[in-house]
Parts: sequence; structure tokens; C-alpha cells
Amino acid sequence: VAGNTLRIHGALHKAWLGAFLGRDEIAAEGLAGLKEDIERAKDSLSRQFAIFFYIEGLLASDPELAHEVYLNESILFIQPHDIATRPHFFYRLLGSPEVRARFEDHPAWVQFMRDIWPESREFPFD
Repeated sequence: VAGNTLRIHGALHKAWLGAFLGRDEIAAEGLAGLKEDIERAKDSLSRQFAIFFYIEGLLASDPELAHEVYLNESILFIQPHDIATRPHFFYRLLGSPEVRARFEDHPAWVQFMRDIWPESREFPFD
């Protein structure tokens, strides 16, 4: 388990760093590692984490693909509370009406996000 966690986090950080530095080849290597983890995942919990981190990595370099993956693959895995507790990663997804609609039955999570939302960024539910 520790080896898998380290590998996933290493790939995620490689994707983030590559995107941050504008080095697409580094970001692509990290994303490829995360995608392999999705294919390798044997149980639903492992798959949940792999998809979760793959989408986080994509959000740094390819928000449109992240949105597509979220809507197509992760609808069963990533719940509103996952997004609400990490809005700094998922703010690009929150611009989507399909994603915001998942929060309609969760006003407490919307309030939680509002409380921790940075003032420098427009809150997506206003």
C-alpha cells in the first residue's frame, strides 16, 4: 500500500510540476503514470483514489479533459464532499453547471466551501 501511495503521489507531483513549469513532457509523464494506476486498480477504493488524483493532475494542465474524465468516469467515485474539502484543486470543475448541480442536495458542503474559499477568486455558487 505504501509503495502504491508513493508512486501515485510521485506521479501527481510530476504532473503538477510539469504543468506549473510549462514542461508539457514532464506533465505528460506524470499523467501517464496516474492513468496506469487507474488501469492497475483492482478494487473500487484503489480506483477511486487513482481517478481522483488523475483528475487533480489533469486540472493543472488540461482542464477540459479533466472535466470530461470527471463526468464520464468518476461520477460514482468523486462525491461533493471530496470536492468541497479540496476546492483549491477542483475550482476549475466548479465552473461547470453539471458539477455544481451535484451540490444541490448538499447545502452544508456549499457553505463549507464558502467559508474556506479565497477572497481573491469568485465563488462559483453566487
